[in-house]
Amino acid sequence: MNSCVGVADRTVGDLIERRIRAEGGRPCVSAVDGELSYAQFGALVETIAAQLTRRNLVRGELVAVEIPRSALTVAAVLAVWRAGGAFLLIEPTLPELRRAELIRDAGVRLVVSARVRSGVVDDAVEIAERGEWRCPAEVVDPAELAYVIYTSGSTGKPKGVLGRHSSLLSVVRTAERHFGLRADDRVAMLAPQHVEAMIFEMIASLALGAHLVVPTEQQRLPGPELDRFLQHERVSVLVATPSRLREMNPDHLPALRVVICGGEDLPSDVAQRWAFGRTLVNSYGVSEATIASTYIEIDPDDTRRIPIGRTCDGSEIVVLDDALRVVPDGTPGELFIGGDGVTLGYLGRPELTAERFVEVGGRRMYRTGDRGVREADGLLYFLGRNDDQVQIGGFRVELGEIRAVLREHSAVHDCAVREDAGRLVAYVVGKANPDVAAMRRWLAERLPSYMVPSLFIPVDKLPLTSWGKVDFAALTLPTEFTGRNGDGGSLSETQAALGEIAADLLGLERFDSADLRADLFLLGMTSSLITRFVRRVAVDLGTELSPVDVFERPTVAELAGVVDRNEEG
Repeated sequence: MNSCVGVADRTVGDLIERRIRAEGGRPCVSAVDGELSYAQFGALVETIAAQLTRRNLVRGELVAVEIPRSALTVAAVLAVWRAGGAFLLIEPTLPELRRAELIRDAGVRLVVSARVRSGVVDDAVEIAERGEWRCPAEVVDPAELAYVIYTSGSTGKPKGVLGRHSSLLSVVRTAERHFGLRADDRVAMLAPQHVEAMIFEMIASLALGAHLVVPTEQQRLPGPELDRFLQHERVSVLVATPSRLREMNPDHLPALRVVICGGEDLPSDVAQRWAFGRTLVNSYGVSEATIASTYIEIDPDDTRRIPIGRTCDGSEIVVLDDALRVVPDGTPGELFIGGDGVTLGYLGRPELTAERFVEVGGRRMYRTGDRGVREADGLLYFLGRNDDQVQIGGFRVELGEIRAVLREHSAVHDCAVREDAGRLVAYVVGKANPDVAAMRRWLAERLPSYMVPSLFIPVDKLPLTSWGKVDFAALTLPTEFTGRNGDGGSLSETQAALGEIAADLLGLERFDSADLRADLFLLGMTSSLITRFVRRVAVDLGTELSPVDVFERPTVAELAGVVDRNEEG
């Protein structure tokens, strides 16, 4: 199969520039503020690049792009490349303290942003200067640096991964050869702006001459608005985690041709629902090896055990023991990734780079910390994590980072954090009767929402093993921990209906007035459960709540008020 990547294409930017010239009037990007052809998009990129050039952008300089999801976000990324720089995508909704930490750690000088008026992003960027740029010592050739993306760090400090242009070219080849993307596709840009999946959505669509469709922040959240967006935009390619797919109905999306699934284990029931009538690809990858390293097209008639597949062209995965020796087929070990996708390392973290990027048989490889096995037929299977990094809603989360931040709270003397049934649980040693709601708000100002624990359980001390380490097996969920907070009165019809849905999803034996004003997150609500809750409300009550409603009003009493007002209006 001939590749879309030409001999003269040194970077993905080169390839997209060639597409812009070739596609002309064909649709390129559409968002709430309208549609741009490839020619119009190219003109916008040129305008922003000129502004960056006038700011004396240095070759390979890192530029922060902090624009609400829109066509302008995509254009700003391409403009940074055209001007000779590398980009750092920052989610505009990130807590201010987290945002400041990333900008400070990355040492960026220029921040590209835009104003939002009446929910629409202005078509002009604003460029602010934040001191002097620091060129990372790890980047031998600045022309190689394409982007920096931050992942969770076990010490409490996020890690900036240094991505290469050549690695992104490999990703485009994977999208074309293994995922089956085409020029006539309509690709949804659903991923959060601070994860590598969004980079994939952008570059794969534009490099292959497809049409990128950009939802608003509200539309991309699981729920009725997302369903309507995907239907109206006739999306044919979707990138999603299994958790997100579980909350969607494939029967409502007749235009959907390809679903690329990753970020967490793919359960058999989800695979069965989504593999019929379309191509369902299961893929495994990490930020340090540029997004996607394996692929397999799922057979809907064989979903008993879902593999992560075979390596993509240009990638290599070996399964090694603790002595870095290759283990026989069928023997579990740690997954090491090599090949074109391996990144330059971590920004400003030479010791960590040396620890995680190692020489194996004369080849530079990334040790993932993931356990896996290669069977005799060559298929790879994911078996879990070696350390305390877990998957929450498709995000890789270092539990140590949450612990480090939580320990900074004035009411916390010590703490432990673990994953339980897809939710984060914090065990807190500190002041008696801590204000859990205030603690959650405090953490939400410092961490992304998916890293804020759902449950906070006060304990007198943390149990230890004979080795002096925290005994996580002894950290169980107390049966008396309910977070109940009500007045013992009767429930209205709406309150009773919402309470029944909440009790069913949260596994409560009953829901009565004692739970009416209980924080649903204290009862076990998680981000993925919110999407199911919203859907149940739409089906059972015939009215719509948004996930934002649940985050802002996390009690049945408050949500019942929202439902009643919606019905009155």
